[in-house]
This record gives sequence, C-alpha cells and structure tokens, in this order.
Amino acid sequence: MKSILVVIIIAICTFLGASQEARAKANCIVIGPETSLKELEEALSADSRFSEYLFVTEVQRTLEIYYDTPNLLLLNDNRFIRFQSREKLGQVKQISINHEEFTFRKKSKYSRDAQIMAKDGTLMVASLRQYRNASSQVGKHPLLGMIKRDDQEAALTFLKENGLPFPLALKGMMHVSNTDLYIGVYGKDDKKLRGVINLIASYDTESGDHIMTSCLFDDDITSINTMMKELEKQFGAQSGVNAQGEVITTYGLLYRQMAKADRFFDYRMRYPSVFNLGQASILFLCGLGLIGIMFGKRFFKQGGF
Repeated sequence: MKSILVVIIIAICTFLGASQEARAKANCIVIGPETSLKELEEALSADSRFSEYLFVTEVQRTLEIYYDTPNLLLLNDNRFIRFQSREKLGQVKQISINHEEFTFRKKSKYSRDAQIMAKDGTLMVASLRQYRNASSQVGKHPLLGMIKRDDQEAALTFLKENGLPFPLALKGMMHVSNTDLYIGVYGKDDKKLRGVINLIASYDTESGDHIMTSCLFDDDITSINTMMKELEKQFGAQSGVNAQGEVITTYGLLYRQMAKADRFFDYRMRYPSVFNLGQASILFLCGLGLIGIMFGKRFFKQGGF
C-alpha cells in the first residue's frame, strides 16, 4: 500500500530557516493576551542593548484544530494530534529589516494536513482531501476521514501503536488561528545568523480573542537567551517548559492558558457529558421554579388571598 504518511523526526521547537550554528537547546516562554505580537517585536528592535543586531522577520498564518480523547490522553502525555491549514511560503512574502519593508513574492498558497505526534516525539504528517461522501465509519470522522482513503488504515495502525486503541474516539477540543512571526537575528556587521526566535500569537477562532503568545527560542545562544530574559522580565512571561525539562506543546500551553481564564474550562473538557447534564438540570429546575411561581400566583388570586 502506497502511503503518503511521511515521518519527519523533529524536536518540538525546531525553528525554520535556522543554521546548525543557531540550533541548540529549545526553550519556551508564554506571554499573556494583554500583550500584542507587535509590542513584542517592537520591544526587541527598540532595545538599545541589541543595536548590534539586525532583525529579519517572516510571517506565516495557520488555522489549527486540536484533537484528543475524552480522557485527554494526549494532553497528559504532552503530545498532540491536529488539523492544520497554513500559508505555504515558497518565496518570502514580506521581509522587514528593522521595520523597513521589502516585498518580493509569488502568490500565497495554502496547504492542509493532519499532524500526529508519536510517543517518541516523531511527527507524522498526512496530506488531506475533502470527500463528498463517507465510505466507512472512518470516513465520517472529521479529521481521519480527510486522509486519503488508501492511507487511512496506515494512519489508524500508527495511532493504535502509539497508545490510541480507539482512534475514532478522537474529538476536536480547540479551534485556534495563529500568526507565526519568525525573527532571524543577524549580526549587523558580519550579517551572520545568530539564531531564530519564533513568536506564535494564538487566537480563539470563534470569538477572535487573543489567548496567548508563545516564544520559542534556542536557549544556549547567549544573545537570544538575553533577549528572551528581557521579554520575560518586561512582560511577566511564564515558563513553557514542564517539570521534565521538555517544552510543552502548543496544545498544552493553550489548555493551560484557557483553564486559567475560565475556571470551568478544565471541567468542561474533562467531563463534557456531566457538565451538559448539569446545565440541563439547572435549566429544568429553573423551568419548574417559573411554573411554580405562575401557578402560585394564580392560586392565591383564585383563593382571594
């Protein structure tokens, strides 16, 4: 069976366009929704301590839907499965060197795929197609059903081998749109790449609210590390690394941030049936209360009280 599933062995925070000199230990900080992506970019370029560097930026926009099991197996395992639609960058669309804009670009294209993280951190990517009719139970699944039909069995096998015995139980947990800003840090004199900073601003697709901005960077590069420490101090950032020293996936960071903003969020995600039943029960009791009030008033009027 010919498979389009391509194994891409990457670290969670491998940065696009970075040279070997710029690739080192991955780190991550998270900044709250009160700070915009533009403010962060300006804070870096305006800091006189970094005047010896040039900041070259590249923007990419993505739409993502994260999937998980009802018991949040992937969240607890620091993994993810997601649908991603992204702007495909052949040539750079727009380059900004210290806020001076240059544009040289062919028309943007968009690509869609399913991304599945295995237990060992390997990422499997499958291109997607839109089918008009579902030919099986798998075909009815909102994500797995879009994988090319000849490759669906291979995808199911991969999921089962990686701790998901019931792949069809996967359901959409979060819908977010991202603006990814890649900042290449170059020496002003030698024009050599020092490192890459990846700022990812995430927004709720339903409300449009800014959820957070995560900053991925190479921790062992002194200049980059200094810049990130300044951002952390200036904007009150939180660490995006777990107790095991691993960078938390974007899914995990989003979940943490949304649970912080809404105290019922975690409960709704973990126990959706109980939460929905609770809501229905409250509405039912409110309805009974209103009926009781209406009949009570009528009774008192008829009884002359």
